[in-house]
Amino acid sequence: MHVDDLQWQLSHLGGVLPRIVDEILERGGLEVLVEAAREREDWFCAVGAARGLCAVGEFGRAWTVMEPFAVSSWQPAVRAGADVLLR
Repeated sequence: MHVDDLQWQLSHLGGVLPRIVDEILERGGLEVLVEAAREREDWFCAVGAARGLCAVGEFGRAWTVMEPFAVSSWQPAVRAGADVLLR
């Protein structure tokens, strides 16, 4: 995970667009988002996957998705990871 890559994804809406992530979640595609977060290192998929996993009480899996992003020390990922851990 590279901080510059993550920052680029956030500022340019790189990767899967947040509205598409929401649509995937609404249509039951949680596992697809988990996989995309892991394989493609897609920030928006990771956030959506963590949100979906927390919604169904799978906090450990949500942290597993967020941890590689959070350990990058990129502040948005650190905050999102902390939110998962606090839940």
